[in-house]
Amino acid sequence: MDELIFMLLMLILVIFTINSFFLQKLEKNYIFIFNIWWLFWLGISYLNIGQFYKIELKTYIYIYTGIIMFNLPLYFFINNPQKLKPNLNIKKIKILMLIECCFIIINLFYLIKMILIIKSSDNYWMVRFIFYGINFGEINLKLFSNSANVHLYNLFRTISLTNFLIGISLLEKNKKILVLSFFNVILYCLISGGREFISYLIIIGIFSFKAKIIKKNIKLILLLILCTLVMTLFREASLKKVFMAIITYYSGAIAYFDYLLKHNNDKFYNGELLFSGIIAPIKFLLRYIGFKISNSGLSEVGTELMKFVQLSDTNSFFKFYNALATAFYWQYKDFGYFGIVITNLLLGIFYRIFYKKLEIRNLNHIAISSYLEYLMIQSIFSFKYIDFFSILPLIIYIIILERRKNVSTNFNNSL
Repeated sequence: MDELIFMLLMLILVIFTINSFFLQKLEKNYIFIFNIWWLFWLGISYLNIGQFYKIELKTYIYIYTGIIMFNLPLYFFINNPQKLKPNLNIKKIKILMLIECCFIIINLFYLIKMILIIKSSDNYWMVRFIFYGINFGEINLKLFSNSANVHLYNLFRTISLTNFLIGISLLEKNKKILVLSFFNVILYCLISGGREFISYLIIIGIFSFKAKIIKKNIKLILLLILCTLVMTLFREASLKKVFMAIITYYSGAIAYFDYLLKHNNDKFYNGELLFSGIIAPIKFLLRYIGFKISNSGLSEVGTELMKFVQLSDTNSFFKFYNALATAFYWQYKDFGYFGIVITNLLLGIFYRIFYKKLEIRNLNHIAISSYLEYLMIQSIFSFKYIDFFSILPLIIYIIILERRKNVSTNFNNSL
């Protein structure tokens, strides 16, 4: 019976996906890639290629509910709002390039500090725990001396990501900003031991696909793939585990969501997580200047997710998992099952309205839409919209566009 229900849910999602392809132009279609992505990983999860403990049907129903709710607003009639202005002038963003150069200096400082901490390349596997300040066994070392430094570093990383988005849209006009941001992502990956190249690969892949310039960007795409493989080699000392590493990270998040549903502590946050992008920074600032403020829901759930749990007896890559429990767990922790329904419906409405503003032939707008779709693809791991530093690049980019619109308007009025 469970198999029949799962296949029915898959069929419904396939129908939504095919229908969206014919209903909306690909450049304006924000759910096609998202649906294909989830169809693939749900299939991998159900086939249990990662060899995890059995996942209950309820977990899949929760995930499918979120995906369908996100799809529904595509079929709503929404009036066409005012368009975003289309063009960026590279002279207007020199300040971002200056910040990018400062970030290079900061990254080099932390890279040297990390080298001094781990002392030898044999200990490189420790960098992940040191970077995030996670206690693991005898490892209790930290790269950042306090949380203020963490937030400052994330701010620079956010602006660097904004520069990357601007850089891909200006690739044929000016490559400097893209080169600087790419150099910083290399340094960041070395410091954190992460595969952030994958994020940039997803963004540039969506951008090239929607802008129909895959052939022009193939060298950059191949470079990002190569960097990802090299980083995997650094961390695992073998490329033989690459396949199982990918399966474990992505489908493992679904298995982890299932585990947490089975062992949930029944504490819900009644919307605090949904608006934590606003609430968490305010609480941090109040606490920093001396007010006694309780920890944010974001911090409490994040602390809970830092604990490693066993998800498999036979997975050849890693039997334990932590941190990444899909976006749906965060939504669930707000209002339970209703949280998954309402949050994804609101997100779908936001995307529907925002995509009405975008011009499908404008590279700046395609860069913005690529980032928006990247945020939703990352729902396989976490809910990016509750992370202030994940939505900040979008805000900065839009401010730059609107700033240029206002400058142009004022100049025309003076004539």
